[in-house]
Amino acid sequence: IDAALVREGRSRRALLRALRDSSPNVRAAALLALGGMGRALDAAEISRFLTSRRAGIRIAAAFALGKMGGAAIGEISRLLKSGSRPQREGSALAAAHSWDPRAFLLLRQALSDPDDRVRLAAVSYLSVATHPVMAARRRLLPLLVRLKNGDPAVEVRSAAARAVSQIGR
Repeated sequence: IDAALVREGRSRRALLRALRDSSPNVRAAALLALGGMGRALDAAEISRFLTSRRAGIRIAAAFALGKMGGAAIGEISRLLKSGSRPQREGSALAAAHSWDPRAFLLLRQALSDPDDRVRLAAVSYLSVATHPVMAARRRLLPLLVRLKNGDPAVEVRSAAARAVSQIGR
C-alpha cells in the first residue's frame, strides 16, 4: 500500500506539471487524469482551466471536475455562486457530468442563475446525465417547469420545454 501511495503521489506531481505543457492535448489529458484521481485538493487547480481560451481545455476541466464526484462539490458550488460566467457555465457542465447525485443537484444553482446563457447551458447539460443521477433529474422538474413557463429568455424557455418532455417520460 505504501508503494502504491508513493506512485500515486509521483503520478499526481507529473500530472500537475503536465498542466503547464505547451500542447493543449497534453493539458486536457492531464486534467482528465487528475479528475479521475478524485482528490478534493485538486479541484481548485482544475477549475482554473474553466476560463481557458481553448474550448477543449474548458470542456476537459468541466469533465474532470464531474469525474471527481463528491470531491469537487465544494468547488463546483463555490463557482456557481460567485464565479465568472464561463466558470459558472463550466461548473454547470461539471455538475451535470458528475456521477454523484449531490453534485448533480447543484444544477439548481445554475438553473436559477441571473445570466440567461448560464441557465440555457444548465438546461442543455441535463441531457448528459449518466445512469447514477438519472433519478435526480426528476427532482429538477419543478424548476424546469418554472423556466419553461416564465423565463425571460425564449431560448431558455424552449430548452426547458424540451428537458421537461424528455425527463417527464
